[in-house]
Amino acid sequence: SLSDKTGTKQCTSCSAGSYQSKEGSWNCTLCEKGSYQSKTGQASCISCQPSTYFTRKTGSVSEDACTGPKATLTTTTTLLRNAKTTTLYNTTNVTWTDGMLFTADNGSWVIRNGDAPYTDFVVIPAGGSSKGKDIKNGPVVIEVEIVDQYCYMDTEEHGRYFNGTQDTDVNGVQCLNLCRNPTANITGPYCEIKTSSGKKNSTCGIPKCRWNVACYADDGTLFRGLISTSKVHGIEYTCQKWTTGYPHPHVYNPTPYSEKTFGIGDNNYCRNPDPESYHKPWCYTTSFFLRWMECDISKCDPEKDKYYYSD
Repeated sequence: SLSDKTGTKQCTSCSAGSYQSKEGSWNCTLCEKGSYQSKTGQASCISCQPSTYFTRKTGSVSEDACTGPKATLTTTTTLLRNAKTTTLYNTTNVTWTDGMLFTADNGSWVIRNGDAPYTDFVVIPAGGSSKGKDIKNGPVVIEVEIVDQYCYMDTEEHGRYFNGTQDTDVNGVQCLNLCRNPTANITGPYCEIKTSSGKKNSTCGIPKCRWNVACYADDGTLFRGLISTSKVHGIEYTCQKWTTGYPHPHVYNPTPYSEKTFGIGDNNYCRNPDPESYHKPWCYTTSFFLRWMECDISKCDPEKDKYYYSD
């Protein structure tokens, strides 16, 4: 609770969607994106669960405001009555069998062969499914796609490649089109909505990705952070621009495909345009004595690292 007047005998409780955790405070703080509070007078907000879920705006007052990916994995034996259904919200390791059916309820997912995860995989779009012999039996990784599906890369022209299926704006108003950002609007993906006087653009409230910006996931091909230096044996080196072949010639020249797929452009940021040979971001260096180096970037940990920025 709080009061904005001195000498007040009774404080006012913070409203739902906000909190106040310090004595003597003059104001309440709205719950950050990715959290909510349905009660008044609380000292904190409740984080969306699972960790892949988020809210589109601050000050959310209900768990219903949390949204994110969801999939269903059904395993059936010869007797249909023995079917087992598991709901997935995050990347999961399983042993694939002929009796399995995977359905991507929300968001796109990837099923990767555990023995060759970066060369043998199947993409399941939202609403799609894959069953039985579509996938090779054995260990697989069922991986949720977060980047450019549920969050946008602010480092790529504020979400230039965002292609999620969201079709309502930040206030829940139905869009006339899907949320996109073809004009590199600084507020991120937006859509067109109807108004009393016609139409207007409205921000969608899609969060910025922290995943693959502050850390890298999987093989680092989607990493879009702005790191361009790293240390090797205690010595710091600077990355060579991808647009130049000096001092080290190479074949990874920027093209529309390599820019969208690997983030290769007129920059010298750590990237991974060769996932068959490398499994984390790297770069060529500006030193004649060191051709290339792996970048000192930590791998994203779903147990510790947040998928989204809360601002």
